[in-house]
Amino acid sequence: MQQNLKLKCFWDIQHWRKDTLLQKQLCHNAVTVLGKDAVNDTMFGVTAKEAAWYLGLVDGAGFELLEEADTMLVHPGWSELTDYSELTRPQWSPDPSVAGLAINSLPIDFNITADGSVRGGLLSTDNVIGGTAGLLWGTADFEELIVEIGDVIKALYGVQVG
Repeated sequence: MQQNLKLKCFWDIQHWRKDTLLQKQLCHNAVTVLGKDAVNDTMFGVTAKEAAWYLGLVDGAGFELLEEADTMLVHPGWSELTDYSELTRPQWSPDPSVAGLAINSLPIDFNITADGSVRGGLLSTDNVIGGTAGLLWGTADFEELIVEIGDVIKALYGVQVG
């Protein structure tokens, strides 16, 4: 029997202003070259599993593109949105996998502190907002979200192996 293992990553996001849902999107996540290497290295014992994973947002200002070769240190087509009130990037804490799906059941909130736009998301092993350390697992390209002070971006992140 031959199987092709497929890995699908996604963001399920909601954009809220006060009590009004402005937009809902389901966006697929591209895994970086280093993210793919990390799967092999940790699954087959070359390196230890990462202790934790953190979500961040991609700023719409100056956005050009996301690339498979991007790293936390070098990503010339985008910058991280840092205008939210959390002190660190929120930790992604998925529930145990069921039928190959790992997802957080409770949304992660990003409380926006400045007018601007959000163009995507990222998953990293470093919790420092705007930081350049850690492993960049992957990035997702959202349809642009125009945000205002007080808006909330709610995010679920999932990884499906099938």
